[in-house]
This record gives sequence, structure tokens and C-alpha cells, in this order.
Amino acid sequence: MGPRQSITTCLRKSFQFSGRASRSEFLWFWVLSALVSDVLFGVRLGPHPAANLGLWFYVATAVPALAVGARRMNDAGHPKWIFIAGTIANFLLSFVAFNFFNGDPTTATAIEWLALAATWTIFFRLFWLSTEESQPGPNKYGPNPLEVTP
Repeated sequence: MGPRQSITTCLRKSFQFSGRASRSEFLWFWVLSALVSDVLFGVRLGPHPAANLGLWFYVATAVPALAVGARRMNDAGHPKWIFIAGTIANFLLSFVAFNFFNGDPTTATAIEWLALAATWTIFFRLFWLSTEESQPGPNKYGPNPLEVTP
């Protein structure tokens, strides 16, 4: 599945947390969303922190990203709650690490460093699980998306 088809499929299935998503569908959506949000984080519409286009793009793509991640876990044979709970934990830990960190590592406390380490650990574990091969044939979450003919 190419980039355009991946994005359209993810957006079409924005609120569908059941079923399965292929590895390419997940990765193309994730990579393109990350690139777009990184570019948009540099665009400010005013002095207020909420006037950042990247923040609004992130908010707009949060549910589709959670949905494709949940479907991707199902495709690899894992429960979707691993991805959802890991993402929520990562968000909360990021808030602790970066809200108090203030961009100056010399003022960071041990708790902030632990929160930062935990966010990276969770992120890499979720990414590792997300890149596992699809289970061949149907599994308890549905048919293999690579074997289904449109």
C-alpha cells in the first residue's frame, strides 16, 4: 500500500478501532503525519502557544493515529489496548518530562529524567510491536488485510 492509499484508508477508518491494518498502512500514515506535524510546528499564527499549527494538526490526527495503531496491534496478534494504553501513558509522561524540563537539561530533576526515559522506552516498544509481521490468514481480529481482495 502506497502513501496516498495509506493516508486515505486511515482517514476513512478514523474511528474504527476494530479489524486489522497492514504494516505499510500504519508506517506510511505515521511517517507522513510526523513529517507534516514537524513542519507545521514551526508555523505560528500568533504569540499564544495555542496558535501553533502543528499542535492543531496533532490534535486533528490523534484519533486516526490511535485507531490505525490499534488495528496494527490486532494485525500482529496483540490486543489493541497495548497501543492505546501505551500512547496515553506516553502522553502523560511526556507532559511531566517536558512541561517541567523547560528546555534546560541542567535544571531537570530525577523524576523528569525518568519520565523522559520512560517515554522513549514506551515509544520504541510500541514501534517495535507495530513493525512485526502480520499474522498470516485470519486471526481473532479479522482477515489479513494483505490477503483480502478489494
